[in-house]
Amino acid sequence: MLPVRLEFRGGPLLALVLLLPQEDWRAALERGDFAGAWGAVQALKGGVERARAEASLLYGAGDPSGAWRAAQAGLAQAPENLELHFYSAGAAIWLGEAGRAQEASAALGAALGRAELAPEERADWERTAGSLAGEASALAQGERARARALEIARAGALTGLAVAAGLLLWLVRSLTVRAR
Repeated sequence: MLPVRLEFRGGPLLALVLLLPQEDWRAALERGDFAGAWGAVQALKGGVERARAEASLLYGAGDPSGAWRAAQAGLAQAPENLELHFYSAGAAIWLGEAGRAQEASAALGAALGRAELAPEERADWERTAGSLAGEASALAQGERARARALEIARAGALTGLAVAAGLLLWLVRSLTVRAR
C-alpha cells in the first residue's frame, strides 16, 4: 500500500492520505513505466523478494552494475535463488568481467544442480545456465587472448627498442672511428 496525496484543481485545498492497493512492479515494468516499477519495488519490504525485484528491474533498465549489486545482496540472504544467480551472471557478462562471470555462472550451475524443479523447468534453466556459462567462457577466452596479444606487443616494442639502441651505438662507433 502506497500513500497518495490528493490535490484538487491545482492547489492543495484538501490533502488526504489514502492507502491504495500497491501496483505490482511487474505490471508497471511491462508498460514501460520504470519510475512506477521502481516506486513499487522500493515499497517492498527488504529481503530476497526486493533484491530479486531490484535486480530484475535494473537489469531490464540497462543498469548491469546495479543489477549485479542487487543480485549479490539477495544471494547473501538466499544463496540458492536461481533468478538472483541468473542476474548476477548475466550482469557480470554484460559488464565484461570475465572472472565474476565465470564465478557467477558456475554458482548458477551449482545451485541448479541442488534445486528441486519440474523436468521442463529444469530443462529451461539448464539451457539458460549453459548459455551463460558459454558466454562467460568466451569472455574469459577473449580476455586471455587480449592479455597474450599485449604481451606480444610489449615484447615486440622492447625488441624494436633494443634494435634501435644497437643501431644507434653502431652508428656512434662508426662515426667515432671515421673521425679519428
